[in-house]
Amino acid sequence: MPRIAAVDYGLKRIGIAISDEKGRIALPLKLVLSGKSLRETVMNVLNALLPYEGQIVTIIVGLPLHLNGKRGDMAEAAERFAKALQNETKTEVIMMDERLSTTQAERDLKELSYSRKERTKIIDSASASILLQTFLDKTYESP
Repeated sequence: MPRIAAVDYGLKRIGIAISDEKGRIALPLKLVLSGKSLRETVMNVLNALLPYEGQIVTIIVGLPLHLNGKRGDMAEAAERFAKALQNETKTEVIMMDERLSTTQAERDLKELSYSRKERTKIIDSASASILLQTFLDKTYESP
């Protein structure tokens, strides 16, 4: 069954999420570290997705816009990453506004009583899951 992946790009840590086999539910997959180069970072992400090779039809990359909708340095870095990712795979790569996804993930993890140390380890993949679930909900919402 086709799956969709999501990437919450960061300069140090990158959260990855994957959809279930029906493409309806976002599941946190893993946290990977950024590499020393953009290409190494892309390869780290692709290696994390390797168990799903041939199943992933789309990769969503979060676009961290400012609250006013303007692009900043992180948005430009995420766009460079998405372009490099697209160059290394035949899978469709889509950028999607991720404003407040990390804030939502932080709030959700606090409500679930995760300690600060525990939240730090999973916040990026939780944020990727929120990004992916938002995409899936928009894709499958009824007209």
